[in-house]
Amino acid sequence: MVKFEFKNRINQLKVVSITFIVTFVFFVVCKAHPQGDLVVFNNQPFWTFVHPLEDSGHYAALFTIDKGTNEVVPIFVSTYSGSDVFCYANNEAFYFLETYRDGNEAKRQFVLYKMDTTLAVIKLYGGEVERFNIGSNGFYVDEEEQLVCAKYPNIYKLKNNELELLYTHSYEINGLRKLKNNQILISDGVQITLLSEDFKTIKVWKSLLEEHPENAPLGMNKIFDYDYDLENHSLVVADWGSRKFKEVSQNGDVHQIEQLDMHYAAHLVCYGENELYLMGLSTDIGVMIRPILIRLFNEKKEVLWPYE
Repeated sequence: MVKFEFKNRINQLKVVSITFIVTFVFFVVCKAHPQGDLVVFNNQPFWTFVHPLEDSGHYAALFTIDKGTNEVVPIFVSTYSGSDVFCYANNEAFYFLETYRDGNEAKRQFVLYKMDTTLAVIKLYGGEVERFNIGSNGFYVDEEEQLVCAKYPNIYKLKNNELELLYTHSYEINGLRKLKNNQILISDGVQITLLSEDFKTIKVWKSLLEEHPENAPLGMNKIFDYDYDLENHSLVVADWGSRKFKEVSQNGDVHQIEQLDMHYAAHLVCYGENELYLMGLSTDIGVMIRPILIRLFNEKKEVLWPYE
């Protein structure tokens, strides 16, 4: 038991340090970095990336698929270079965070926006990011429309411009995802835990990673994203190191959903009502990051957003 916990602790530290290095490499070489979110709201997928795709200025944007034309369209584009957008949706509303720096010497700021089913956007409030590092490790908005975020190694609530500690787990938390039934997924990049709304452990998934994946993108091996199907009680994960999307059934069986080629890594995942969305990122050093968005439904595969 002690040996296992020590090995798991070493794996957690590797994930944290390697994630930082890979993010730095992406930012310096490609002027972009592997962050962002993929969610479904009102049976419509939304995700974050940069716009235009070819622009090294890194203007973060929120995308969806137009229900009329079935084309990918940006519905929000930041006016700040080097910005980021992160998003979260519950059953009633869609929220997204814009983080940016207004000038090279300015402190990084955030703005929280809210969107309804008509895609009308309203600005709620903002603040300073450096103190909180919100968004990049996952966030949600509570019933008072206060931000709750994973800020390594715990979960905090932003209230009155101060962070209030909400939850500390047995491992360092570097990511969270709140589900539509208010349960919460947390992860350290190696294992995943399902929590109740009041942070009681419901289920734990371990041994999700391949120990020594061949040609891991940029040398990083971690679970980059995850989602949970509330109807089928299955877990889907984006396994960056093996370039695979995998699903874990209710009884613990693991099967491969999609294997990306050597130019891409598994990045983001999200369950829809009767479909599954997968996003991969290119990992070729020296060129702009290229996305690929895949939809799986009725045992069919559709590439929604190739990079041409």
